[in-house]
Amino acid sequence: MDDLIEKCLINARISTKNEMIKEQMQDLILACLVDMKSKGVEKAPDEIPDDLNLMNPLILQSIKLYTKSSINTASKDSQRLMDLYISLRDSMSLMGEYKNEVN
Repeated sequence: MDDLIEKCLINARISTKNEMIKEQMQDLILACLVDMKSKGVEKAPDEIPDDLNLMNPLILQSIKLYTKSSINTASKDSQRLMDLYISLRDSMSLMGEYKNEVN
C-alpha cells in the first residue's frame, strides 16, 4: 500500500514525508477505486494491493491521473488530468478484460 501512495505522491510532485498528505492520498486512491468500480471497471481492486507488480498498468495509470488531478486542484492542469482519467476509466469499462464476465 505504501508503495502506491509514494508513487502517486511522487507523480504529483509532492513530498512523501508528510503523514497528513499520505493519509489524504490513501483516501484519494480508495475513492478512485470505488469510482472505477461504480462506472463498470469491475476488475479494479477493492483495496490497495501491497505488490504493485500485480496491479494492471491501466488501473495504475488511472489512479495516478485521478490522484494528481484531485490533490492539485489549484493547478491549471487539474481539469485536464481529470478528463483524461474519466476517458481512460470509461474506455476500460467497455473492455471485456476489466469486466467480471461469466462464460
